Amino acid sequence: MERLRQKSEERFRGAFEHAPFGICVCGLDWRFLHVNGAFCRMLGYSEQELMDTTWPDLIHADDQGSAQQRREHLWTGWIGCADAEMRCMHRTGTVVWTRMRVSLVRDSGGNPLYSVVHVEDITERKRTEEALHESEDRFRIMADGCAMLMWVTNVEGEVQFINRAYREFFGTGREQVQGGKWQLLIHPDERPEFAAAFHRALREHAPFTAAARVRRADGEWRWLETRADPRLSPGGEFLGHVGLCPDITESRQSEQSLRSSEEKFRQLAENIREVFWMTDSASKEVLYVSPAYEKVWGQPCEDLHTNPENWTHSIHPEDRSRAQEAFLRQVQGEILENEYRIVQPSGAVRWIRDRAFPVRDSDGNIVRLAGVAEDMTERKLSELQLLHQALYDELTDLPNRRLFREKLAQAINECAAGTSVAVIFIDLDHFKLVNDTLGHSAGDLLMKEVAQRLLAVCGESGTLARFGGDEFTLVAAGFGGPDAVRHLGNKLITCLDEPFRIADREVFIGASIGISLFPENGTDPEVLQRGADVAMHEAKRAGKNQLRFFTPVYADVARERLEMETRLRRALSLSEFRLMFQPQFAPGRSLPSRFEALVRWYSPDHGSTPPLKFIPIAEQNGLIIPIGTWVLREACRQCAEWQTGTLRGTGVAVNVSASQFACPDFVEIVVQTLESTGLPARLLELELTESVFIRDAEESAHTMAKLRNLGVTIALDDFGTGYSSLSYLQKLPLDALKIDRAFLTENESRPRGAAVLRCVVELAHTLGLRVIGEGVQTTAQLHLLSSLGCDEMQGLLLGRPRFAVTGAAVSGVRVRNPAGAVELRPTILGNVTHDRGPAMCVHSVEKSK
Repeated sequence: MERLRQKSEERFRGAFEHAPFGICVCGLDWRFLHVNGAFCRMLGYSEQELMDTTWPDLIHADDQGSAQQRREHLWTGWIGCADAEMRCMHRTGTVVWTRMRVSLVRDSGGNPLYSVVHVEDITERKRTEEALHESEDRFRIMADGCAMLMWVTNVEGEVQFINRAYREFFGTGREQVQGGKWQLLIHPDERPEFAAAFHRALREHAPFTAAARVRRADGEWRWLETRADPRLSPGGEFLGHVGLCPDITESRQSEQSLRSSEEKFRQLAENIREVFWMTDSASKEVLYVSPAYEKVWGQPCEDLHTNPENWTHSIHPEDRSRAQEAFLRQVQGEILENEYRIVQPSGAVRWIRDRAFPVRDSDGNIVRLAGVAEDMTERKLSELQLLHQALYDELTDLPNRRLFREKLAQAINECAAGTSVAVIFIDLDHFKLVNDTLGHSAGDLLMKEVAQRLLAVCGESGTLARFGGDEFTLVAAGFGGPDAVRHLGNKLITCLDEPFRIADREVFIGASIGISLFPENGTDPEVLQRGADVAMHEAKRAGKNQLRFFTPVYADVARERLEMETRLRRALSLSEFRLMFQPQFAPGRSLPSRFEALVRWYSPDHGSTPPLKFIPIAEQNGLIIPIGTWVLREACRQCAEWQTGTLRGTGVAVNVSASQFACPDFVEIVVQTLESTGLPARLLELELTESVFIRDAEESAHTMAKLRNLGVTIALDDFGTGYSSLSYLQKLPLDALKIDRAFLTENESRPRGAAVLRCVVELAHTLGLRVIGEGVQTTAQLHLLSSLGCDEMQGLLLGRPRFAVTGAAVSGVRVRNPAGAVELRPTILGNVTHDRGPAMCVHSVEKSK
């Protein structure tokens, strides 16, 4: 029995000593009775040192109260054993965390004998737990301090943690998002896609990112982007997800605005006719080009992306270097507008206006170039057309007056030493006649053909321009002297000698040419131009179809002409015009049948000016119309006065210019004149030349008919000097035919000429026209006209022009018979007055057979 007890004790002792945890036996006073080695090593004491102390002495001061309370409960029997985690003090003063289990051993009577304490060192576990707690505390502090929403789930996807931002954002706690309740916070439109992404990441233990709208606590919908990563244990075991939810509402709105802006830009870029482009400033790579490029450039956009040089290659060779230079300046930061032409693959040429501007980064460096290329072909062509219209004559397509002056100034500036610049004025002869007879359309065709002939002669020697009307100008440089210029001028005249075929008719015209030379005749373009114009007018006055070089004498003549024109414009208002009257006699009558009113100009400062000097000027500048109106009224007034004396029944003949007759109110002027002067219409005869009818024969006949209906008679003046007078005798409503003095002089001494005169008189009588012979200066002429049956005669032989007549000029011509002798009786003057001129003279008495 004793042996068994010893073996039992040995086994107990062995287990006690070799146990992996500490074991100690304490008496009722908590002194150590037995301790094993594990306990000694745990606290760093030897067995003897422990025997000299008590168990409470080894417990940490902060845990003493708890230990005492457990002991009391144990002794009183409240508990059978006590379990507790206590801190003990190591011999070195460090803390050792222990897990204790205290069992009280009692005797059979239930009285406590001693206690057995099992002690386990849990220091490492405690440290791990503390570290974990500290980590969790730090994580919680960090998470609650994070402005972004944060959440943590377990392996089942259940929410384990949400931070303060999450709670404040949604106004909810973790329990409100347990299970799948968090999905209810997501906008219905994004909810299915978000949930699918979350559960897919949960199954695959993978990260995921998803954006969705969620309703905030105040009811506002905000965009959150969830970025979740899997949580793994140190061993790689999946523990769940941790996620952050930044608020991306502003960026989403910005993106939406950007997308909206980009969409607007895309719509704009794809629907405008202009080409929008963008290139990298360094690589020159085309970053973008709008679809309009394909229409404007005529090639696919892909070709430009593939090879940016296609843009340069498309530029017209003449514009390429200039366009490239402009591009380089744009790269350096200049904002330029560049115009150039491109050539499409089809060969069509288009005008481009390219406006480019640099795009800079935040540091101000140019990173891109952007621009808008506009197809301005139609506008450019319109501008070129307008420019052409501004510089070129519409009819002949020759340079006009403006461009001629520019070319003249350029030729003068570029004239080489020892050479001359010639300014040549070309005025067409008889063009007005063609224009008036055949019409303006025919005149335009003639003008075009004339321009072509002149161009063929000029060639490359200079610039031929249409100066206006029927005038051409030529500026030519490089001549060695006047002879070379004269040769060119003669060629210009000669080229117009051949007839032109216009309106199925042959038309002949000529040219009068005036020439001035630089530097001989001046250095100013205006002076040279004026000199050539003066010389041209001298050539025209010399008989037309001629050439004249400018001389200072011509300038004096021109100045005199200008001065006369200036004086002429004031003469009417200063009452410097007077009328003279030359009588017309009918054979067998002692009184004149009428007087022809002849205008004269007498100035106190310049004396008398011959009609041949001032009438052509008045016709050219239009003054002939007001002068003619004054002559008509003054002649009618004078004639009306004659009706109260011995000249009763004597009429007046008034010459009417073509310009005056063409006035729309001419008939009305005649009516008003007759009414205001009280002159019977039958006493007024209007003398018209065939130039009146050339412009518009039909309209002229209509006007003449109106005048004849008034009672006014009409005479065709200067018959025999025109081209088509016989046709007018047949077509026009005439009353009289006035044979020109030149026609009489040329034919009086020739038998055939007398026959011609006879035919004219007989033809006129056959048509019911009176015949008036003018320019009678000799008795032979008087006898000839009388023998031919001329109805009336006028000339110096019968009476010189005199100023206003207020009495009776008696005694005229009396013819016994057409073939017999003519008796001239002396002119007896009675009651004759004169104004600034001599009185009528008395002709001598002469008899002739």
